[in-house]
Amino acid sequence: MDASVETMPLVAVEDLWIRLGRAGDGTEILRGVSLSIAPGEIVGLVGESGSGKTMTALAMLRLLPPQVTVCGGRIGFEGTDLLSLGAGQLQAVRGNRIAMIFQDPLRHLNPVFTVGQQLEAVIRAHAGRRLSAAEVRTRSIDLLEQVKIINPEERISSNRNSSPAAWHSAS
Repeated sequence: MDASVETMPLVAVEDLWIRLGRAGDGTEILRGVSLSIAPGEIVGLVGESGSGKTMTALAMLRLLPPQVTVCGGRIGFEGTDLLSLGAGQLQAVRGNRIAMIFQDPLRHLNPVFTVGQQLEAVIRAHAGRRLSAAEVRTRSIDLLEQVKIINPEERISSNRNSSPAAWHSAS
């Protein structure tokens, strides 16, 4: 294996700048953030409330709200600049190769839809082929089992307003 491949970071954020508002009258809310994450390395973003942790993570996945833009820098993942990818290319990477677990994931579930409906939408979006309803349901149950959710067959019919304390097994 090439030595440069072995030392190449998995994630490389270089001189990231983020602006709130339009270019002419916007305000930079993040200035010059750089970080590097090697394969297998775990990195935590730590700082005061409002210091830019969430904006940095959202920018890395190109999930910033419409009024917030990246106005400088580079976001590399596996050697590819994520800022240069088109929507289709980004869709193939985001969720399959790179993802974000929000600080309070239950807050990010839509209470109008069941957990199963939300899992199924993600599975279908990233399946790469057409799956039957039975295949999607089986995959959803498997995913809940992997993260130790008890009674996954019942939980896929639950919404986020169900009692989360009853979801996890003791192990």
